Amino acid sequence: MSKVIHQCQANVMSGYHTHQCMNTAKVERKEKWYCGIHDPVAIRQKDRARRDKFDKKWSIKNAQWGIKDIKNNIADEAIRFINSNGKMMELAPLAELVAKYKTAVKNLEILKNG
Repeated sequence: MSKVIHQCQANVMSGYHTHQCMNTAKVERKEKWYCGIHDPVAIRQKDRARRDKFDKKWSIKNAQWGIKDIKNNIADEAIRFINSNGKMMELAPLAELVAKYKTAVKNLEILKNG
């Protein structure tokens, strides 16, 4: 009894023409045989991993940009306080911004490590 060798049934582009993949098939999906390169399940898994990596990267970038904005707001509030010429000014906005900054930094660390 000999083992049947199947050819991958995916169509691939070569210049301006398409042809059937020449690789030996490894897996059968929905009654079609595919090689390791064109296996639809493997393609989806690689794509999902790539997308997850991209999403994590941009979540971290967005968090960093948010922290930068909060820092700028803190600086603006501090300058307003300094420019008030020693008059008592409400410090609540500055305190809120500092608390927001601390929370954002903690969230960024969670994103980086998690």
